[in-house]
Amino acid sequence: MQVTEAIRVADFKQYCQGLRLSKALEQRVALFLAKLGGSASAEEVKQVCTEEKALFEQQYKNDNTRAAHMTRYRKAIAAMSAALPFPEAVLYEQETESGTVRQHLALKLMNYDSRFHAARQAPTVAKTKAQRRQRVAFDPVPVIECAIAALASDDYRKVAAAIILLTGRRPTEILKSGNFNQVNRYQVEFTGQLKSRGKSETYPIYCLCRSHLLIDAFTRFRRTANIKTLQGEENTAVDSRLNATINKAVRQIFGEVLRSPLGDEQLSATNLRAAYINIAYYLFGVPEESIGSFAEDFLGHQNTSSAASYEDYYCVAADGYALDIGV
Repeated sequence: MQVTEAIRVADFKQYCQGLRLSKALEQRVALFLAKLGGSASAEEVKQVCTEEKALFEQQYKNDNTRAAHMTRYRKAIAAMSAALPFPEAVLYEQETESGTVRQHLALKLMNYDSRFHAARQAPTVAKTKAQRRQRVAFDPVPVIECAIAALASDDYRKVAAAIILLTGRRPTEILKSGNFNQVNRYQVEFTGQLKSRGKSETYPIYCLCRSHLLIDAFTRFRRTANIKTLQGEENTAVDSRLNATINKAVRQIFGEVLRSPLGDEQLSATNLRAAYINIAYYLFGVPEESIGSFAEDFLGHQNTSSAASYEDYYCVAADGYALDIGV
């Protein structure tokens, strides 16, 4: 199906809002939605989806990338179908927790089955299981000391790495989307979480240094020229542009005091999130609560399997003995 009216394609971009799409992918998804909007039969919808999926899989070879982008396609389809009327011929019945609903046929066609997801997740599941069985011990004191010292660095990448460790946030949350407000001596309110399934919320998190030190450093950090230029960029562009240099700073600061977990060749910002939750659990947790539950609350995860990815460390004292929870 051909779509020739540029204004029509532009009209469909509203259904891509909040999906963290590059401009090129946003244009492509909007064009796809416009084609669906002009499809009046199941056969036409099937043709549009088959062609799009073929082009999609030709461009994206990595299964995890395919899964992530397919989810974005489906969210855009759902947003469009909720806002616009469609003929019965392009709808189908779907059983949900709320009962039977009628959905656009494209949601059924633009999807991957459970076998695809099981296959792509298998290596990660195996790695996580191995890491949980062979956790890496570390002394939290020198790790925190290195982070606090790095807050005063003139290198914005080192400051970013320090804030990641002290707050457990993702690099792009530190660089662009996130914000902090002081609550008390060791807590701040955090807003701007990524991967939040469309939810926008503010919630308290623990800070591994005095919160005023963090707020002062974060405020200076966001005012630097290198960081101010990022504020108008897309989150995906920020991540791809600075991910490697942030990870290099992570190794420069923490390389001598924190080992990478089993299966990770080099220390990265992701490892700092795991170290953060273990330190915070040791400092502020209670023995009755598991570290997985603690991670769900303070890393903002909405499922247990995601939180389990951070169970690859544990805290020890300088003598090598495991520390008690909740000092």
